[in-house]
Amino acid sequence: MENVLVFCGEHSDLPVSQYAVKARLSLMMTLSGGAAMSTESISARGLELADAQLATSMWNRDVDREAWGFNFILMDAAAMSAYASYRSTILLTDDPFASASQWAQMMQVELDDLRIRLHRALMNASKIVVLDRDVERAVAPMLSQPVRWSAFPAMPLRVSNSKAHVLMVVHERQGELAEAARNALMQAFPDVNLIVANDARVFDRAWYAVAHVGRATSSIPGLRLRDAWAGALPTLQLVDGENPQFVRTGDKAAELTIDHGKTGLFSSTVEGLVAAFGDLLADPVAARVIARAAQQRVDVAKEWESLAGELLQ
Repeated sequence: MENVLVFCGEHSDLPVSQYAVKARLSLMMTLSGGAAMSTESISARGLELADAQLATSMWNRDVDREAWGFNFILMDAAAMSAYASYRSTILLTDDPFASASQWAQMMQVELDDLRIRLHRALMNASKIVVLDRDVERAVAPMLSQPVRWSAFPAMPLRVSNSKAHVLMVVHERQGELAEAARNALMQAFPDVNLIVANDARVFDRAWYAVAHVGRATSSIPGLRLRDAWAGALPTLQLVDGENPQFVRTGDKAAELTIDHGKTGLFSSTVEGLVAAFGDLLADPVAARVIARAAQQRVDVAKEWESLAGELLQ
């Protein structure tokens, strides 16, 4: 059986999240060069909007269709609509219903019909894998079969040797602490450009370092410590009033909090964060040695291969 990744082709106005695009590209790279190629037949098909529109209008959503030896792996709402009648595998990084109105407008189909087709695709699917807990909660109640949740594989942040850009990640309920930390860092290091960013655009540029405020409780790429570790990016973290000695390797908290001196520099006060940042600027070589050691704890290729295996089983 040939496995075919199906997605809508590149178009600047498509309502496709950056996480979906990056997941698709990483997955295709893994499948094209991984061990799966020796045992599986895999190809990719990028749908044009016209293709999706034609398939949506021609194929009755209530009639099951034969796949003729193909396993379609659907990766966005347009693909789900076009292949709603097939027994396919679906990979979701986003709730397909959240952007349904945009898709309907671009595909020139009725919104209600598109929503029904999306639901039909989910009901027909042989397997549904989601990479986000919120998406799992959104689609699971409407399905009789269990939804398989898989952690979004690590996505390495890129390293820059220039001090121009430092990424600051702020986690839930940490606004006041983050503001105090940002003000203190900007006052102490006026030449450093501290950028607060909490979305997929963090992967579009290179960074000198990452400063986390709060535990890395999010599973979203870019907000996780593991993405900085995967890219061997020097990482600092401020968790107010917490002692780093309580964070142990192998503990569940190990991916939420830096292990001081092993995966980054940990601080429990704003003053400590400022001092740690000063140490990073004064001795960047030592910080990068720690970052490279932290990188060994994240096997990016293995994580993407595991996801590919989950889809191809």
